[in-house]
Order: sequence, then structure tokens, then C-alpha cells
Amino acid sequence: MFYIVEEDSPLSSFLEKKFTKKQVKQYLKNREIFVNGKIETHYHFLVKKNDEITLVKRLEKDILLLYEDRDILIVDKPYHMLTVADLKHKDTLYVALSSYVKQQNKKNKIYIVHRLDQETSGIMVFAKSVEMKEKLQQNWNKVVREYRALVHGKVKEKDTLHFYLKENRAMQVYVTKKDQYTKEAITEYTRLRFKNDISFVNITIKTGRKHQIRVSFKEIGCPILGDKKYGQKDACKHLYLYASKLILPHPRTEKVLTFIKPVGDDFLDYL
Repeated sequence: MFYIVEEDSPLSSFLEKKFTKKQVKQYLKNREIFVNGKIETHYHFLVKKNDEITLVKRLEKDILLLYEDRDILIVDKPYHMLTVADLKHKDTLYVALSSYVKQQNKKNKIYIVHRLDQETSGIMVFAKSVEMKEKLQQNWNKVVREYRALVHGKVKEKDTLHFYLKENRAMQVYVTKKDQYTKEAITEYTRLRFKNDISFVNITIKTGRKHQIRVSFKEIGCPILGDKKYGQKDACKHLYLYASKLILPHPRTEKVLTFIKPVGDDFLDYL
């Protein structure tokens, strides 16, 4: 739920016009209230006119539910969580969301529309029916996906990275010459800031290849911070790649929906 503040007031006063005092305290305690994209937990925090307040639901395992209707779920995937299970990992985003929708009705199901790497966090969409999944995927060429990342070194102010990728038996993706087996990968980026030999970049992908962003930045000598597979040794505890924006036509109404979530304080600490 999203609100615009109309006049200066304590956060509690604004929220209590819409929810009970008990609910407001619980939302703040659960870190579910965002003011201008940042978590706010203080009951008497002063909000100002035109501030943006977002209420998100925090599910199990620190998953944020950003939006829900009868057709789709929009969530913020945490770092280090697989989208779906593999032979080694069963504790996945899909399992957590399936459990959530079944709390409302045991017959409810969710369906995977797209994926993010296990190490990547950010905004994802899930469908609540096969029909909605197919409609989303049929219109995937209309979907805009943007990422924010921290990369080693100073990249150009703006560039398009155009490579051809292959995957070896060890499931390592690499850049090679174009042939009948390669997959084209096009990645556009803009440098937003440079400090301490680290570039903060905004990324738009034109193709959705496995590990596309990570491999492309490795290829130009500026791997993403915290990338244990394609990067350089650093002290980062996670991959600094975040799916920050998702724009898509709603599968039922075709209304264009825009979801934007700022990067966390862990990004800002470097900048």
C-alpha cells in the first residue's frame, strides 16, 4: 500500500487515520513501514508534505510482499535464496510463497514467471494461476527490468555491453565468439556515482540470459562486489546486485504497473 503525505505530521498520526493504533505499532515493530524508500520504526517520526509512505508485508525468511491481488504477487527476494529448489536446496522463495497463499485457501497455488540468481536480490513477480502466468510470459517483451549494482573500478558514464555467452559443464557462463550454440546478451548501464574505486551503476537488460550481468561486467574488468563466482576476492558478504525496478502490464487488466524499491543501507555504506 502506497500513500502520499498531504501535510506535516507525526508518522503515527498519519497512519492511525488508516489503521488502528495496535496495527501501526505492529507494522513499525516488524519494519514494514517505509518512508521515502527507507525503513522507519519510530512511532513519533515526523513526516513532511509529499513524503512517500509504503506499507509492505514481511513474510517468513525476510521476504517482503510489495503487492498482491487476485492474479499476481510482487515480492522482494532476499539474497542467498533460490527461486526454486535444486538437489541441494529445498528452502526456496517458491516454497515460502506457496505456504503463504495456502494460509488463505489450501487450494491456492503460485506459478513461476521468471527467476533471479540465488545470490541476487530484488523485485520479482509470481502468478496465481496458469492463465496469468502464460499471459505474463507472452507479454514479457513489454516488461522493463532494471538493476542497481556496485562494481569494482571506474566504468564509463554510459555503455552497452554486447556479448555472446556459453555455459560449460561446470555451469560456468563465459564470453566467447558467436556461433550456433551461443546466446546473445545485451546489457545497458549508466554510472550513477564513483567513489573509493567503486562504481554505482543502473542496469537495464535487453536479453535475459543466465548470469548475464555478472559475466558482462567481469568481461570489462569491473566485476560486481561480492561475486564469488565471477568476481575478485573482497570482504563482501553478499552480491551487490539488486533488481530495483519492474514495469509490466497487468495480465488481466493490461494496466501498466510500476514497482520501484531503493537499494538498502548496505549499498549506501559504500557510497
